[in-house]
Parts: sequence; structure tokens; C-alpha cells
Amino acid sequence: MKKVARFSSQTNAHLAKEALLNRGIQSEIVGSKEYASIVVGGDHGRYELMVDWSDEAEALRIIKEFETADTSSTDPLPVSAGTFLRKAVVMALLAAVFIPVVFNYASLKNLGQYLKFETNLTKKIIFGAIVVALQFLTVVFVYYAIKSLTTDLPLSYLDELN
Repeated sequence: MKKVARFSSQTNAHLAKEALLNRGIQSEIVGSKEYASIVVGGDHGRYELMVDWSDEAEALRIIKEFETADTSSTDPLPVSAGTFLRKAVVMALLAAVFIPVVFNYASLKNLGQYLKFETNLTKKIIFGAIVVALQFLTVVFVYYAIKSLTTDLPLSYLDELN
């Protein structure tokens, strides 16, 4: 198989694959399947579109047509500060019980994006403090987990065995 295109978006890679399939060319997408990207809703990575050697020239022509016709990939979707705040809060809450490192990281990344987009200083301070405070749920959980693992067990049960 031969690589004919590389995409940073899985969605665009699948659209290009469908464009090839509509013209009778079988293709395969080889690319990143990062768990963290899936969990936090990201679509970015490296996705390579592969075709048979015999279909390379035709596939390159179709991909070129596809890329010139696809203008949506160059125009970013509009986002609001609230979008990033919601993601930051949800990730912080999930971090306390489910994959703490991944969700804490995702929460703080979204908080950083929120702070970039939000113009109201009061909102930045209040909501930033709330998201940072939510990070402490994980810290408390990890503390008690480590404490329970390192606490000495009472040896009185050994007396009962004798």
C-alpha cells in the first residue's frame, strides 16, 4: 500500500476515503488512536490515507480535487469561552473518580483556553478558582488511597490464629 495523503483530522481522512470509495478505489486509514484524544473530544492526530500501488495516480488526483473543494477545514468553527469552561468543569469532576491524570490534564487545558477567550476579569478569577479547587478532589482521593495502602494493619488478628 502507498500513502497518498496525510490529514490532521480523522473526520477529513474519512471524508477523503469516502471520496475515493465513490470512485471505486479501496483505501485504508492508518493513524493515531490516542485514548486521551478520544476521551477529551479531540480529533487531532496524524491520519494517513493508503491505497494500492496501482491506484496511486488516480487517488492523488481525486485527493487533490477533494482538498480544493473542501474549504471547511481551513475555517475554524467559532467557539465561546463558555464551551471551554463547561469542558474544564466536567473534566475536573470526572478526574476525581475516573482516570485522574488524563481528566485533570484535560480540565486544566480547557481552563487555559477559557482564560484566553474570556474577557471579563471577574469571571476569569471566579471560574478559574472553581476549576482549580475541583482539582483538589483528586489530590484528596490520592492522599487517602496512599494513606490506606501505607497504614500498618493491627496485628491483633494474629493472636486469634494461635
